[in-house]
This record gives sequence, structure tokens and C-alpha cells, in this order.
Amino acid sequence: MKAIVPAAGIGKRLRPHTLTTPKALFNVAGRPIIGHILDFLIKAGVDEIVVVVGYESSQVERYLHEQYPDVTRTVQQTERKGLGHAVHQALEDNEEPILIMLGDTIIDTDLKEIMKRSNSSIGVREIPNPQAFGIVEMDGRYVRKLIEKPENPTSNLAIAGIYLIRNQLKLKRSIERLIEQNITTKGEIQLTDGLQNMLESGEQIEIFDVSNWYDCGSWDSILETNRILLDKSEGSAMTVKDSVINEPCYIAPTVQLINSIVGPHVTLDEGAIVKNTIISDSVVAKGATLENCSVSGSLIGEHALVHGIVRKLSVGDYSEIKFD
Repeated sequence: MKAIVPAAGIGKRLRPHTLTTPKALFNVAGRPIIGHILDFLIKAGVDEIVVVVGYESSQVERYLHEQYPDVTRTVQQTERKGLGHAVHQALEDNEEPILIMLGDTIIDTDLKEIMKRSNSSIGVREIPNPQAFGIVEMDGRYVRKLIEKPENPTSNLAIAGIYLIRNQLKLKRSIERLIEQNITTKGEIQLTDGLQNMLESGEQIEIFDVSNWYDCGSWDSILETNRILLDKSEGSAMTVKDSVINEPCYIAPTVQLINSIVGPHVTLDEGAIVKNTIISDSVVAKGATLENCSVSGSLIGEHALVHGIVRKLSVGDYSEIKFD
């Protein structure tokens, strides 16, 4: 089966980190977000994955070429007009089924069983704040209505970022109608509106529960996902003479640990240097240096330098913060 992964967005909620690095490449528990997603799809038997790229596309394309050359290809979304518009770039003029999985959502569910379904289906999860998501209204076993980020939600079933469409041509034509008539919600061509058009044309769409749904769209959600995935991992398997590692952690092989206490729930990417530091519940990107710090609940960008006593911060790539 073929899958589409939209990963063209600029990641506003993760700034300053996404000013230089696309959100899809942000490291969570030892792998870029998109790496977790692609591994999940490939494990389920997906043999062709089209990644929709846009913002900082060359970085994403380079990563895919190096790590997933045989199963991935990319298409460009040159104008960012919304999720529906992004998906449309990858849809083809045939009636084959298609999986769609958003590029900022990590999911753990039985995808092989979902792919066997005879009707189009949408992954959902009950949440306390449905106004922040697309939601689903049901009529028995079938979806009655889809609404994108409603101000007054009539359901707490949020769309969890994974869709099985049995006939991709129907979805393509549905989104084309939105584009041709410039029908937008919140200023964008929405995938939910395209699916709603399909419903109104007689398509039967079911739902399936996604209990393990890890959002990666904001600072807090990145840290929460990092904690969850590290808890599921085997730990760092790294030993050091003058430092202490409180598992679970991911520590890349080229990390330098000097007289420090690391963890729990810390990701240290390649080339990071941690010296005379206590760090927990944080993600540290490639080449960053932490020295004489006490850090928790933080995101540290690539090649950033943090020196001195701090508690919680979000530091962008190549930034420098010193507390002398």
C-alpha cells in the first residue's frame, strides 16, 4: 500500500527551533519525528511513501535519501495553503487505497489490521480540548460530520492524524472542488473539508480508536512524547566513568559526558557536550554544549551554548546563553 506523509509546514509553535530546522527532523527519543513515522509505516507493510515537503525541503530530502532511499519519494508544496492542499499534491488519478499520516504525529496502533478495512476510516481519540483539533460527529458506526477546530465542539472525538482512504481519486476530486471554489476554513484548504465533501457525496467513513497518539507540535508535547517513547525504549546502554545516567535516556555515541548527571528522560543528539551539568526531562540537539548547568524541561537547539545555572529554557540553534 502507498502512504502520504505531509511534512511541509513551518512549525510556528516550535520556534525558535524551526527557524533553521524543519519540524519533521526534530529529534525525539533518538530519532527524527519523521523517522518514527516512516518506521511505523514500513513495519506495517507500506512499500511506497510520498512525503510532501516545503519548508526547508532540502534538509528533509537529504535525510530521506540517506535513510529511506528505497521506499520514499517527495513532492513539493510550493505554496503552503493548508493540509488539504498538501495532501492533494501527492494524490494520483487512480482508485487505489491510500494511507495518510501527518508528519508531526507519532502513533502506536495495529496498522496492519486497519489496512484490511473495507471502508474508509479515520483514527480518533477522545480528548478534553476538542476545539484545538478537527473533530468527528458520529451517526451509529459511521461518521456524520467532520469539523475543523470548532469554537463550540459538539463532540470530543478528535482526529488523530491517520486516515485510510479506500479510493484516493474520490478524495482528490473532493479537494480539487475546494481549491477551484477557494473554499477555506481558517484561511486554509482543509483535509477535513475534503473528507466532508466525500461524506456528502455518499462515502461511508468509519472510525478506529488511537489510544497511543503522541503529538509533536509544541514544546510541551515534544517533551511529553520524548518521555513516553524513552519509557518504551531499552535505554542508552552507555557507561561512563565520571558521570551518572538515570535511565531511560537516549545518548548518541559521539556525546561527551563529563562529570554530569543525566536523566531520566533525556535525549542527547550527536556531538553534544555535557560538562558539570545536571539535566533531566530535556532534548538536546546536535553539537550543543551545556556547561555548569542545572537544566530540566528544556529544548536546546543545534550548536547552542548554555553556560551557568538555569532551570528551564528553549534555546534555538547556534544561540548562546551564559549566566556568569
